[in-house]
Amino acid sequence: MAGIGGGNPLPFQIGGGPSDSDKVNNALKQLVGRGNSAEDETIEAEWRRARARALAASMDDERAIWNGFPDTATDLIEMYEDILGITPQGNISDEERRQDITDKWVSAVDASTEKLEAELQNIDALFSITEHDRDSEVETIPGRAFEDYDPTDASACAPAFGGGRKATIFPNYSTAYRCFVEYDIASSAITGEQIRRVNRVNTILNDILPAWVDYQVASSDVTGFLLDISLLDLGRFNP
Repeated sequence: MAGIGGGNPLPFQIGGGPSDSDKVNNALKQLVGRGNSAEDETIEAEWRRARARALAASMDDERAIWNGFPDTATDLIEMYEDILGITPQGNISDEERRQDITDKWVSAVDASTEKLEAELQNIDALFSITEHDRDSEVETIPGRAFEDYDPTDASACAPAFGGGRKATIFPNYSTAYRCFVEYDIASSAITGEQIRRVNRVNTILNDILPAWVDYQVASSDVTGFLLDISLLDLGRFNP
């Protein structure tokens, strides 16, 4: 076990077997034979241990190099998260954290449909962006929160509100500024890995889309409308 001491000075690993320094030191002892190696805490032993520590450190060059890239980082994952303002969600693996920081580190902000769809398909080729049917969009006249005093008047600015209401529930409500993303899977058989990919897509859409644009991610196995945070979640409700 890698403990604390001259063979493994802090801050190095603790536990999980001999430290790298101890492994190298033992190898150096074997080179000269157990009978020819000096006892511990002698000048020769300390010289050999110092040499072992230097050799062990030199072997970490490759590890240090790989930590220079977000997709291969290990020790510096937390550093990348601090730089990017990412808070890991729950008990996720290092690989999932690497993918999250890589997405944000290399992403370029381009909200055009073509570029955004390509960004999503880097996560899974089954994602696609559905174009709007402009004729079926729902919207209100900007600023019109209340019904005309006399909606039957020919000069009224728009038809009366439906359902007997005198005001809109959501002033300026519109479906024009919404990005519809389809995931070509069956929502009833979604896997844990696919859920993780949907979460990555949500993060990318939050980062790239303009503040006034909302989005919906849904499976494409049924038609209908989303219930958002209900238990149906990814599926649609089709009465």
